[in-house]
Amino acid sequence: METITSTMGAVRDLDVLIDLSSRDIETPSEEERPGVGNLVGKLVAQREPACAPMLAMFQRLDAKRLRKRLSRALEA
Repeated sequence: METITSTMGAVRDLDVLIDLSSRDIETPSEEERPGVGNLVGKLVAQREPACAPMLAMFQRLDAKRLRKRLSRALEA
C-alpha cells in the first residue's frame, strides 16, 4: 500500500497545485495572469512524466491479478 500511495503522491500533488493555480488565474491582476498561466502550463508539463511510474505500477498490478485469475482457472 505504501508503494501505491508514494507512487501516486507526485501526481496528486501536481493535480492539487494545478487546480489551485487554475482557480487563481482569474484572481491576479491583468499583468500577473500570464505568469500564473505559465505556471499552470509548467505544472501540467511536469504531470505527464510523473504519471509514467504510476501507470506502470497499475499495469503491473493488473498483470499480477490476471496471472492469479489464469492460475485459478487452470487449477479448476
